[in-house]
Parts: sequence; C-alpha cells; structure tokens
Amino acid sequence: MRKSSLAWFVVLAATGLVVYAAGLHGFYFMDDYQVVFDLTPHVSAGSFLFGNPPENHFAFYRPLESAFLLLSQRTFGLNPLPVHIVQVALHATLAWMVFVILSGLGFSSLQARLGSLVMLVSQANAHAVLSN
Repeated sequence: MRKSSLAWFVVLAATGLVVYAAGLHGFYFMDDYQVVFDLTPHVSAGSFLFGNPPENHFAFYRPLESAFLLLSQRTFGLNPLPVHIVQVALHATLAWMVFVILSGLGFSSLQARLGSLVMLVSQANAHAVLSN
C-alpha cells in the first residue's frame, strides 16, 4: 500500500467523522429497539453465529451485526456512539476502496479522490451511515 493511499484513507476517515458528527450521538428510536438484547450471561455473541437464538428479534438472520450489537451493549450499555463510529469507519473504508478501484482502472488521482469523496459525503448515504 502506498503512503499516499494510506494518507488519503486518513483524510477520508477524518472527513467522515466531521460530516457525520451531528448524528453520532443519536439514540435508539422506533424499530431500533429490536436490537436491544437480553444481557444475561447465557446469551453469547457466538450463539448468533451458529443459529438464531430467541433473544434475537430481527426478522432476518444477521449474525455479525447481532453479535457486534450484543458486545457493544454489554460494554457500553445503550449508548450507540461506538456503533456509529464503527459505521463511519466502515463507510470511510468503502469510500477508500472506491479510490483504490478508480485508481486501478486508470483514472487520474484527482478523479479517484473526487469519486471517493462523493461516495463519502453523498446525501443518499446519510441514513445508511447514521442509522442503527
């Protein structure tokens, strides 16, 4: 990985945190309470990987998301800030991947950077990045 590519990832991550900062502290509401789990010790994060335990109220089987949310709720309670930070980090990584792919396809550095910025800050992505 080139240093300029890594530096661009840092720029994207910092920009993502600034752009989405207003929504980082948003709390659970409406159907988000489907992902509030019973935190008794008999429920483990691993149980989501090998089946769909009754504590999982999701309509669909989502093992990684359920396991992550269970661990987050055990560690931080119902504060969604850690979840939102992870979502912004994943979104910045996706935007960086757009940069890498565009660069690999022969686009100029400026074009690849602009494409990744559009991916990062597009209004169409705000709900996906900031929702639980």
